[in-house]
Amino acid sequence: GHRDCPQEIESRLFEIVEDLIVNSDVRRFYVGTHGGFDRLVYKVLCGFESKYEIEIIVVLAYLHHNKDVYYDLRKTVFPEEVDKSDKKYSIVKRNEYMIKCSQVMVCYVNNRYSNAYRFMNTASKYGLNIINISSKVIQ
Repeated sequence: GHRDCPQEIESRLFEIVEDLIVNSDVRRFYVGTHGGFDRLVYKVLCGFESKYEIEIIVVLAYLHHNKDVYYDLRKTVFPEEVDKSDKKYSIVKRNEYMIKCSQVMVCYVNNRYSNAYRFMNTASKYGLNIINISSKVIQ
């Protein structure tokens, strides 16, 4: 999702995630660490941990941690293909890793001029079910 996303999407995100857990038996969730959407997804997922048996995997693009770590470090992975990549491609490689590990992508993409849009298209090429919670129609 985008670096910036409106807080108002939280209730919709909550509904979608719970539906995936209850009706599609999704138990493993991959989430990144860059931006407002990732932070919101992590918050929503943590809210479900006490209610459902789920696994949250926080996929790192970089090993260094800044002082704004909001996620549980014990839930993190640093994929080998990310580690071996040129650092300027770390986020790209991290996102590709999450796509390859997934069957469904929940995203917030509201324009086609972003990396989020690019990765949504990549996920579609891999056959993932895409759930874009943005209310905007992308043209």
